[in-house]
Amino acid sequence: MPSSSESIFKTHLNYVRCIAGQYAGLSLTTPLTPTSALSTTNINRFKKLADLTSKSIEIELKAGSIDHEYAQIIVGWIPVKCYYRIYYLESIMVYLLNGNSIGFGRGGHKGVRRALSILINNNQLAFSNVNISTQSTIAMIRTHKIASGANLSPTYYLTDDCVHSVRKKISEYQEQDWKAGRKIKTYSTAASRSSRDNYYATSTLNLTDFFYWMRIKVNYKDLDFLDFPSAGSPDDAYEYVKNYIDGHQAYSSALEAIILQLKAMRNM
Repeated sequence: MPSSSESIFKTHLNYVRCIAGQYAGLSLTTPLTPTSALSTTNINRFKKLADLTSKSIEIELKAGSIDHEYAQIIVGWIPVKCYYRIYYLESIMVYLLNGNSIGFGRGGHKGVRRALSILINNNQLAFSNVNISTQSTIAMIRTHKIASGANLSPTYYLTDDCVHSVRKKISEYQEQDWKAGRKIKTYSTAASRSSRDNYYATSTLNLTDFFYWMRIKVNYKDLDFLDFPSAGSPDDAYEYVKNYIDGHQAYSSALEAIILQLKAMRNM
């Protein structure tokens, strides 16, 4: 029977395998037809940062493929690098879609998440895989039940149940952040429970939020589930890294494609 750290890691490995599968072949479209040219200063700056981050990720992946023990070292910071590349590209896309420059300034990280949520809700941004853009309240997401031991199955990542489980897991990370921001440790009072219920009913997320919340998890919260070697073997670590990078690459490619289309619309 696997240890606690092994079980938690295998669950997360299934989640990143699921994400890689869901994002594979992704494309983005929009009914918007923006025509006016915009300033390229921030676009060029963020595109340069995205390209530099991409090269860094490629180097890490190559090193990890040569020696899987190196994958045990990089497994904690790959989610951070992957998120930042996506963030740079999402910021550019949002700006090109409707002129919203939130990603380029203070509060840009959560601002981009809100901007994407609004674009999806208003049917102004469509994903070829609706599983990714499906938005649900935290209350709805939390109704999902995971059968005991199912998340450890080597084929669990191929199921729709795993998609729901990924949403549930990142909703837990989102709630941890929400509680910390309000200095809520437990729901022991009526006021805290009322605040929680309102949060559950009004807050939403979708699978584009995965990379953001995983970055928050490994960057600021804890790395217990990536505590190698106790979490698993070097091969396990490489499998995690490879799938994480594959999922991020598929999303990044879709973002880059629509950015080119939007720039052409605006004659930029």
